[in-house]
Amino acid sequence: MANKLSREQILKATQDYYLINGKMPSIRKLATELDSDPMAIYYYFSSKQALLEALCCELVGAIEAPTTGRWQARVQALCEQYLALLQRYPGLLHILLTLESDGPAQRFCQCLQTLLSAQYSSADIAILQDLIADYLHGVALAQEAQPEQWPAIQQSFTRVLPWLLKQPQR
Repeated sequence: MANKLSREQILKATQDYYLINGKMPSIRKLATELDSDPMAIYYYFSSKQALLEALCCELVGAIEAPTTGRWQARVQALCEQYLALLQRYPGLLHILLTLESDGPAQRFCQCLQTLLSAQYSSADIAILQDLIADYLHGVALAQEAQPEQWPAIQQSFTRVLPWLLKQPQR
């Protein structure tokens, strides 16, 4: 256990464990995976909740607003990145929705705001942003509940999002 840990190593091991096992590891399990002591993890993260939040920030932070193409296509691509992330990490949406802070959600919303800002008023952006986020979460929950229906769910998503973006602008 002479292994010197870093915050990045812990986050990477947590992410790898989640991908392989479909769930978050306990601190004790993570320490075993890292051949370390659980207290070494607590040096970097005060609690499992803090580790969860850091992991979510890391995962959602990897989503970037596309910079080329028509604005509607960029919004669609951003939303598809978010859905792909939620599909890749089963249960992540539940974690995101129960976090005490809204840091990870803010990252996605900032990207979405950037893409919508040239087309909509700030009042409309707030409404559309909430509507899109709620719709994406519904799509992700439907996919999680019925993975065999994913092609139909995805097809519905690709029809509805452009319709939402065509709503009258003020």
